[in-house]
Amino acid sequence: MQPAVPGRSSRGFGASLEASCLHAEPTPAPRRFLFPALLVCFFFSGAAGLIDQVVWSKALGLIFGHTAYAVATVLAVFMAGLASGSAWIGRRSDCWRHPVAAYGWMELGVAATAAISLAGLAVVREAHVAAYPHAAGNASMLLALRFAGSVIVLFLPTFLMGGTLPVLVRGLTKNAAELGARLSRLYWINTAGAAVGTFAAGFFLLPAVVGAASLLAQLNRNVLLDPRVHVTFDDARNFLFTTRQKYDLVISEPSNPWIAGVATLFTREFY
Repeated sequence: MQPAVPGRSSRGFGASLEASCLHAEPTPAPRRFLFPALLVCFFFSGAAGLIDQVVWSKALGLIFGHTAYAVATVLAVFMAGLASGSAWIGRRSDCWRHPVAAYGWMELGVAATAAISLAGLAVVREAHVAAYPHAAGNASMLLALRFAGSVIVLFLPTFLMGGTLPVLVRGLTKNAAELGARLSRLYWINTAGAAVGTFAAGFFLLPAVVGAASLLAQLNRNVLLDPRVHVTFDDARNFLFTTRQKYDLVISEPSNPWIAGVATLFTREFY
């Protein structure tokens, strides 16, 4: 990419540069051995991103409930963060002389903000408990409450996630002829990692949390090793409707009624 001169617009990979990039220097090409390493990193980046998304959805679902509106709000904020990061950071990646290094810092930022989101979940939970009695029955207020809570938890890490692809493409593409091949390879590798992460989170990682019970064997007497105990990961109501097994006693410990969506459990049909 040639440096631009005042009064003339410069184009890099088909996109016009910002005015602040008029004197940007060509990006140094990364060493060859870095490319496969970066592909591996981008694969695991996609996996980690979707593991985060599954965990965030589960955690926010416990706060907002699992109604269609609540789930749609969380997903909309997640996708909006990705889109905003890709648009805002992507436009500025042409200005960066070391985009591969910037990509590494962005991945560290994703990890840090994802960890901080745990504190955000605690804040959102307390705020939701305090505000729900005043917002109950008002669909608009509930939607605004869920949207604000989702933004607090999700927006910053997803914003950085969205910027990783354009920055990495900028760092690994030396000319326009390579753009299509490099972009498609990065995209499918990251998407494949996302698919693996979603599968692993739903079928292995979250259920593995139950295994932590063995660490408290002195308190729970290794209850999971009791042959009479069988743990099922499923919606309890759906399980009872579909199973052929019969039970003499069913003990239900639903969440507190103030959690959105849980009120449907306190019905004659459920009992």
